[in-house]
Amino acid sequence: KYDQNGKLINSWGDGLSYTTGITVDSKGNIYVANFDPPEIHKFGPDGTPILTWKIDGGIIGPTGLAIDSQGYLYVALHRIHDHYVEKYSPTGKLVASLVPHGSKDGEVLGQPFNGPESVAVDAQGNIYIDDPVNHRVTKFDANGKILFNITGAGTEKLFQGGQIVLDSQGNVYISVSRAIWKFDGNGEFLDKMFTPYDGTLTIDAQGNMILFGQLLAKISVPTK
Repeated sequence: KYDQNGKLINSWGDGLSYTTGITVDSKGNIYVANFDPPEIHKFGPDGTPILTWKIDGGIIGPTGLAIDSQGYLYVALHRIHDHYVEKYSPTGKLVASLVPHGSKDGEVLGQPFNGPESVAVDAQGNIYIDDPVNHRVTKFDANGKILFNITGAGTEKLFQGGQIVLDSQGNVYISVSRAIWKFDGNGEFLDKMFTPYDGTLTIDAQGNMILFGQLLAKISVPTK
């Protein structure tokens, strides 16, 4: 945990071995995805362990995490043949499974997706899921209806799905292949900026992008 100037405040690793995703709720609680063994760990703002729950379903592991305005946790999951996004309550109870088209149980999504690693939820409950194998990011409404796909801008295509973050205005940022693409909430391309490395991306309350890879970089978001 770092302050706004990049100064280390605290670090912890209770029960963690192979971390692949992190998100924070409105109360400052921290959720961490542990890929192997497949678990979700919930910590207080000071790193105190609160809750851990296992991800069931055979050979499966959690990757990207997102929290909606009601405090529900969305988890992108990898399996050998199936790929899920699951929705959990703040207490770790499974609420819904968003699974690929053609699945027999709990089908919500209307198209196949493969290998999701990032998920984001906006203030209206719309869900963004990356689909790296099919080189797109798809926006769904809260009921799982497809609204649109983001595949690139003009003739330039996304190399893969990429990590997704949203700002307070509902703009969509996709970090992929040493670049950050910016789209509005309707999927219209706004801007693209290049970075010297790939990394984990987030946006703070002031609208600055924080990119963590080979180093920790704080970047002002372009206004256009």
